[in-house]
Amino acid sequence: MSLWTDKIMERARMMHEQIAAMNSKFAELGIQDRSAIDSFYAVLDNLYLEDLPLARAKDNSDLLLHVEGPSISDQPKITLVSSIFDNVKFRVRDLTKAIAGIKEQTRVTVDDVDLALSGLAKGSLFVGFAVPLPTQSSAQTNLLAADDPIYQATKNALNVINVVSHTVDDFEEDFRPEALSEAVDDPKVRDAALIAVKRIAPSGYKGIEKIGVSGGTDSNEPATLTPRIRSLIHNHLRHPKQSNERFKVRGIVREIDLDARRFELRSIESDEIDDLRCIYSNVELSNPRALLDSRVEVEGTLERRNDHKARLAILEAVSILQ
Repeated sequence: MSLWTDKIMERARMMHEQIAAMNSKFAELGIQDRSAIDSFYAVLDNLYLEDLPLARAKDNSDLLLHVEGPSISDQPKITLVSSIFDNVKFRVRDLTKAIAGIKEQTRVTVDDVDLALSGLAKGSLFVGFAVPLPTQSSAQTNLLAADDPIYQATKNALNVINVVSHTVDDFEEDFRPEALSEAVDDPKVRDAALIAVKRIAPSGYKGIEKIGVSGGTDSNEPATLTPRIRSLIHNHLRHPKQSNERFKVRGIVREIDLDARRFELRSIESDEIDDLRCIYSNVELSNPRALLDSRVEVEGTLERRNDHKARLAILEAVSILQ
């Protein structure tokens, strides 16, 4: 798709036609001084040097970030671009796993979640991200191509980051969980997306003041992530709103995020629940690392998807079973 590029090229063609018409008129009138056309050439320079690279980045991207702040210059350091790319790739990896419903025996690494740097453009710094087809990125032929579940989940992850960024951007002072529930139905995906957006948002300590977020072909204004938005999300993640449905189950902890205070519960002793994302921010644990690969009993409240499938738990108690 070349929607944005076509628009810039059309504007450039119009400028060329205007310049040609003015040159023809000046020749007809015998005017030698063509300085009146200089401003038109300046517009063309801007179109080709700045607007066109940005348009191509938009057209080639599933997600576009606009990074602004005192650390950004016309020639950003490769370390800055690399750190932004790596940060987004890790966030997308975690969100892709939540969306894809990865089975217990399947391990998804950062390398499995393939992202491409789809474009860079000046004007602060625009960084585009795209998900290449598996056949374009793998040394081995992938017959599934666009039907590959990881490919689909990764594209969906970039879209969810955009959707959640726009949703939280509308929040003024108070966090509105109901607005997020309307935007993203799945509680597990919603929670993982909030963590991803929080970690993409600037902290304010690295010379980055704000990050604009948009979909590549999105005609809406970009969402703006700031340190304030990051803090708002952080407070909600520490104290999420609880449902009224209580539960108690046993299972095995297979993955844990110590910073976010979340873990994945698998091999659950329940006919109804296959796996569960668990929030333990309300539980005092002396050694959370000891939970990994342990058989545990957890108790708390459940969050369900619209199809009534249990997806997220806010825990009040965690016990390691002997």
